[in-house]
Amino acid sequence: MKEKLEKIINKDEDLQTNLNLISDFLKENYDIDLYFCEIFGDRRWSFFAGSEDVIAQNKKIKINKNLGIIIDNYSQINKSKWEEIVEFIKSLI
Repeated sequence: MKEKLEKIINKDEDLQTNLNLISDFLKENYDIDLYFCEIFGDRRWSFFAGSEDVIAQNKKIKINKNLGIIIDNYSQINKSKWEEIVEFIKSLI
């Protein structure tokens, strides 16, 4: 998974653009809707990048204290692939 994600990002672009690219890739290849959120305090997650089509909050993953992901169709890929995705995103930040 990491290799596929490395091919789609552009290191000359900003974080928001690359997160949108990751979101588009996961939608096109795995039918996963997700969006990235800025985290304010303990509870407030505010849209930052990604799909605006997420309907149901299926899963929340905190990337760090400032960024998280809300995912619909989480079960479309296995836990180890999600771990790879999260680690890859951490490397971009």
